[in-house]
Amino acid sequence: MDILAGTLLTPLRFPGGNEVARPEKQKGAEIPFKDFLTQAIRDVNNLQQEAEQKIREMTLGNAGSFHEIIIATEKASLALQLLTQIQNKLVDAYQEIMRIQL
Repeated sequence: MDILAGTLLTPLRFPGGNEVARPEKQKGAEIPFKDFLTQAIRDVNNLQQEAEQKIREMTLGNAGSFHEIIIATEKASLALQLLTQIQNKLVDAYQEIMRIQL
């Protein structure tokens, strides 16, 4: 079974329903892993900027709801934790590959 073409590869979903954009699958075409990671990093950055903006609004007295601020900061925090875990798994995989003797 081809993992990339099968059901094992699902879009990366971040808290709040944000999803890493994936181009439409064409026959024989797959999204490059580099592009996947780049988009994931952009999404995490956007979530963090959104949370910072809501905090700025709160400090200026323009915030709509304290709950919205907490939710935005938690989304950003969870997304960063997820990205950090992905990074850790990639480093572990790289180290394991480097230990393989040919």
